[in-house]
Amino acid sequence: MTKKLEDTLAAEGNAAEAAESALTPPARADVMVSRSHDRARTVQIRLNDSELAELNELAAHRSLPVPTIARQLLFQSLTTEENLEAHPPSGA
Repeated sequence: MTKKLEDTLAAEGNAAEAAESALTPPARADVMVSRSHDRARTVQIRLNDSELAELNELAAHRSLPVPTIARQLLFQSLTTEENLEAHPPSGA
């Protein structure tokens, strides 16, 4: 392989990696991503094929495991509910 071709391939590879990392949003700072063995309870849910596909797609986009994404979404929902209870919409 010629030096020029090697340089071109290296530059293209670096550009592709930079573009991919720019598309991946960082994990939220308030959500710990780990294998927490201190969690003692398991919740099972049933999803249809399209719901599971959407969850898988989101997890792949964020480069995180599906359970981590599901946990993040659950915590976001709980936080929203707490906020709604503390500050109900006007007219409620």
